[in-house]
Parts: sequence; C-alpha cells; structure tokens
Amino acid sequence: FGSRLVLRLGVAPGPRALRSLRPLGRAMGGEASREAAPYPARWDPGPAPPSEERTGALQAISTLDPKAFLAVDAPAPELEAGKWDFDAFLPHAQAALSLDKGIGKRIDQLVPRSVPESEFWRLFYCHAYRVVVQPGSATGAADATLTLDLLKLSDDATSNAIIKAFEHDPFFKSVSRKEMEGILQRDAEDDEKLA
Repeated sequence: FGSRLVLRLGVAPGPRALRSLRPLGRAMGGEASREAAPYPARWDPGPAPPSEERTGALQAISTLDPKAFLAVDAPAPELEAGKWDFDAFLPHAQAALSLDKGIGKRIDQLVPRSVPESEFWRLFYCHAYRVVVQPGSATGAADATLTLDLLKLSDDATSNAIIKAFEHDPFFKSVSRKEMEGILQRDAEDDEKLA
C-alpha cells in the first residue's frame, strides 16, 4: 500500500517515509501489521529472529564504503534490476531500518545523489542476501585453501589464507579497514604518551 501511494506521488520513500508507513499499514490491516524480519523468511529457514552473528553482519552493510555498497551484483533473480519488486520488500526495509539506524544515514548519503531509493534497497538486499543465504564470502563460497587445521595454526599463513579467502568480500574489507584504523589510532595515542 505504502509504495503504491509513493508511486502515485512520484516520490521514493525516505527513511522517515518508511517509518511513517508502518502505523498506516497496521491501521489498514496490511502486511506491516505483522512484525516483519529484515529479510524474506524464504531466505532463511532457520529460527527467527536472526542470530546475533547474522544481525551484526546485516548491520555491517550500512558501514560499507559507498563504492563497495554500490558495486554489488544481484546474487538472485529476484534482486536483478529488471525483476526487483520494491513493494514486496517494504516491510523488510522497515524492519531493517529498525534493526540498524545506520541505514538511514546511508540513505541520506546516497539517495538521490547516487541512486534512487528503490535502487538503494535493491542493492542493500543484494548484500543482505549474501549475509543470509551465502555467508562467508562475496561469492558465497570460501576459498578451499582455508581449512580448520590452518585456522588452528594461528600464524602468518592463517592470516594470509583468511585475507586471500575474503579479499573480495565487502564486509571483510569494511571490518578490516575499521580494525586497521583503530590500531593506527591506538598507536598514535601511544606515541603521544611516550613523547
């Protein structure tokens, strides 16, 4: 209902608009009257709500570098640009906004300057699909050289194998970048204390 109203007005809903559609959907007895998950249930036959690990991975989407966020391929036919049905994902988008306030900030940053909001959500769900359905890497399959025995070694070979296995994964890149920035900041603080 909400997106049809939006389409009539010719404006894509922003985070505020999506939040305001929730009570309207409830009043109308629409799909928003049921508590939606941040992604379609068919993607995850496991228990609801999402695990803490999965929730953290979903929240990491909003922290991706804008270029990495925008440069994602559709991992499923329903997420291809020509087949994308924004209406079907509105309740999930509302749930995702409730889960992670960073999404609203990312919307403000990218919409409409880089993409329309419908495309923003399509890209978001391309990333979310990988988190939910294909965890582990951008392609959904971890590098075969990364084994349990190698992980148990916990040495430079382990680090190199992990980097190689996930070098194209935008979530890994985002987390790695944040960790590196944190280390550099702590090192700078230590230098100041020692000076």
